[in-house]
Amino acid sequence: MRGASITRPLALTISGTGMTGLQRLLTPEPKEVAVAAGGAVALTIDLGAVQLVDTVFIGFTSAPPTITLQLSYGVAGGFTSAFEPATAPLDTRLFTPRRHFAVDLAASVSARYIGVAGTLPAGTEIGVVAVGRRFCPAFGHEAGAGRPLSSTATTARRPDGGIGSDGGVTYGGFAWTYGDLTDSERDDLWAIVRDRGFDLPVLVVEEAGTPFSAQAERYHWGTFTRIDTYERKVPDTKTVWSLRVDDWE
Repeated sequence: MRGASITRPLALTISGTGMTGLQRLLTPEPKEVAVAAGGAVALTIDLGAVQLVDTVFIGFTSAPPTITLQLSYGVAGGFTSAFEPATAPLDTRLFTPRRHFAVDLAASVSARYIGVAGTLPAGTEIGVVAVGRRFCPAFGHEAGAGRPLSSTATTARRPDGGIGSDGGVTYGGFAWTYGDLTDSERDDLWAIVRDRGFDLPVLVVEEAGTPFSAQAERYHWGTFTRIDTYERKVPDTKTVWSLRVDDWE
């Protein structure tokens, strides 16, 4: 078990053919989507400079589970190396599918350009593209992590015993505690939370790098809603830090 990972999305631009509304992929809002025209899709993600990356997230897609995308990367000019194998939409157990394409490498690679190629049915939507290098401490997270459930709906008990409600959206998230952070890991995590705050998106993956990560529900695209004060447990060696993210719906 590697534990929960956090990826801070890098700044990027995106261009290509086969989809309309590509600039919508640069916003954190999954409901602002790019739409496939139908047929071949060829996209280029430009990070602006060569950087170390191990995570590519192409999220909130309506692509059927039989579709695959080939992702490749390079440092200049074309794409010289491929992410293998090709990625298919992650399985989901939700009644309303929320699928994602994702690459989660065991080791970082140097890349400036990332290519996305495949064939998508007309009308296929993609809501988010994010690329970065994950933070995942050596000792993972402590036991007791889990998914909170929240809602924007309001309910009230009526005098007749029924329940009145104003509809809303139910959303999940993930809450966990890193229990054995080294000083270096603590400083790396501080840099992430200080940069993101409570309003900028991050990608959190439960049990990153395990077979369970093939489930879409283990990928959380959202914002921090709890960043506890970290606590030093053993001077110079161990820090405990509890966090929570809520999903973007």
